[in-house]
Amino acid sequence: MLAKKLGSILGVATILTAGMIAPVAKAQPVGHPILVSENPIDITPHVLDGQVRAIAQVGDQVVVGGTFSEVRNQGSQTVLTRRNLFAFSAATGRIDTDFNPRPDDVVESLQPAPDGAHVLVGGSFNTIDGQSRRKVARIRASDGALDQAFEADFDAKVLDLLVVGQRLFVAGAFHGVEGVDREGLAAVDVATGAIDPGVNVPFTQPFLGQGTQAVRKIDANPAGRRLVAVGNFTRVNGRIRSQVAVLNIAKAPARVVHWRARGFEEECSPAFDSYMRDVDVDPQGRYFVVVTTGAWRPTLLCDSASRWELGAKSLNVQPTWIDWTGGDTIYSVSTTGTAVYVGGHFRWWNNPYASNAAGAGAVPREGIAALDPLNGLPLNWDPTRDRGVGVFSFVPTSQGMWVGSDTDGLGGEFHSRVGFFPLAGGRSVPPSVVGTLPGQLYELRRSDGNMVRRSFDGSDLGSPSTVAPGVNWATARGSFEVSGVLYTGRDDGRLIARTFDGTNTGPAQTVELYDLDSRDPASAFRIPGTNLPVPRFDRHLMNATGMFFDQGRLYYTVAGEPRLYYRYFTPSSRIVGAVLHVADTSGANGIDYGSLQGMTMADGQLFVVDAADRLASAPFTNGVPDGPATPISGPGIDGIDWTSRGLFVS
Repeated sequence: MLAKKLGSILGVATILTAGMIAPVAKAQPVGHPILVSENPIDITPHVLDGQVRAIAQVGDQVVVGGTFSEVRNQGSQTVLTRRNLFAFSAATGRIDTDFNPRPDDVVESLQPAPDGAHVLVGGSFNTIDGQSRRKVARIRASDGALDQAFEADFDAKVLDLLVVGQRLFVAGAFHGVEGVDREGLAAVDVATGAIDPGVNVPFTQPFLGQGTQAVRKIDANPAGRRLVAVGNFTRVNGRIRSQVAVLNIAKAPARVVHWRARGFEEECSPAFDSYMRDVDVDPQGRYFVVVTTGAWRPTLLCDSASRWELGAKSLNVQPTWIDWTGGDTIYSVSTTGTAVYVGGHFRWWNNPYASNAAGAGAVPREGIAALDPLNGLPLNWDPTRDRGVGVFSFVPTSQGMWVGSDTDGLGGEFHSRVGFFPLAGGRSVPPSVVGTLPGQLYELRRSDGNMVRRSFDGSDLGSPSTVAPGVNWATARGSFEVSGVLYTGRDDGRLIARTFDGTNTGPAQTVELYDLDSRDPASAFRIPGTNLPVPRFDRHLMNATGMFFDQGRLYYTVAGEPRLYYRYFTPSSRIVGAVLHVADTSGANGIDYGSLQGMTMADGQLFVVDAADRLASAPFTNGVPDGPATPISGPGIDGIDWTSRGLFVS
């Protein structure tokens, strides 16, 4: 992500006063330890028409680009003419009246230069500051004056810029720069515009064979070794790479790496020549997230966000997760480590089963959202935004997040097309802490409805004691504990959450499953590996026999069904994933999942209660049991009858 991830020059600056942003100093990849506040600061100016498509901050100067013509200061009625580019003070929000470069066409991308004094500008313009510059220019951040030392004319529009060290990577619909052939991607010297001969990787042959071939968006890992490109293409340097490609840019010549996502070779609506909209690499360079348009298509990557591991080496890379909006476009994405921020004209997330409507599991999120990097589910961050067309620019800084869009409402307030969510006032996403061994093993007994606790180290059991009085646990259907909260399924299809201190529980809270008045997934959806329809989660809960939580996944078994299931689960927002996954099937590892009477997992060991009322254990590796379960306690071993409604370790 590098300078693009900031879109600004960052440092150790702090908030000066409420609503004021301190100047920033040095380019660094940006990660946030917490979620940004849902309350935008009050001082930002207003863009009165068009779209804000790019933002960059250099020191105290915030430069804004797009398709607009009029701006005004917060609290003022005086309208200023600014065509496609203007600047304002981060500390005061006041528009800089000396900054007025007047590009003659759209500004699509802005990047701060490494010198901390200039900004690189990309778009469709042919003149800027009254002088000829085709599609790319370098201007002084303080006053917008054109840098005469930089010149790199492109023959068609530029859609994205990215600074990597002393190179400026340029993406777009062009075929050449300064008369030299370059198809969709080029690199030039960030100070002079001189063409880098080591980056000549043609992006060709439009997706669906239509539209203008182009690289729409690019990003790179912090080390500057891998560059990800998305757009309208199917060949990269002659190799099959549909709509997304990964390049090795650390050596000359740059080359296409052994990474191919065949999911993006599937067609969405033919109305879109390419359904790619944005890409962003996480602050540690481990993965990237792609967001798309394309109209709703069951199970495909249309109108979705998806995570992909940057270090994967395969010609059939699979996404780590996919989350769907139900047919609404996502235009922009920014990863901060704590969250994946997404913006568009969506209305829901966790909505794979319906087109232009809320299906089973759909979580309302209006125009802007934050997703869990682990599984893509919505986090508990919901400032709302007037939907319009979308958010076109997220720029994280060390103090918060700039947002550029085409509407006036942000966080329930009037912020026309530009806003800033500060880190000050934000909140953390608590870690998901699960039980470890040695610890305490809890059993929800079916016979008398009691909760029984025993010390347990994975093999040896202590004496039983009854805890958590006042609750009849006989109606429970599986249980798991995360971060001091005990979750239990119920035979009426509810998921119940209670605080738990190891001895006593708090009041019961029903977890919202967003199942929308008994609406089921469409009949076209089948349980993986079967011809059975996917049920809503509440219907599985009615007959669940065991549960546990691990790495963003809620695993469970259902009476009479020979499969170990999982759905994604985010404890901080208590959202259960709508998509059903099958982790394992009966017989594959010697475990009969349909006859289990309890299940939990701790320290890489799966513990189950089998049909003979025995407690048994098996190694649990990479999301599946590794071998059959070996009995460790039971009626014929130590006299304990493990007939239960749920097990969990705390």
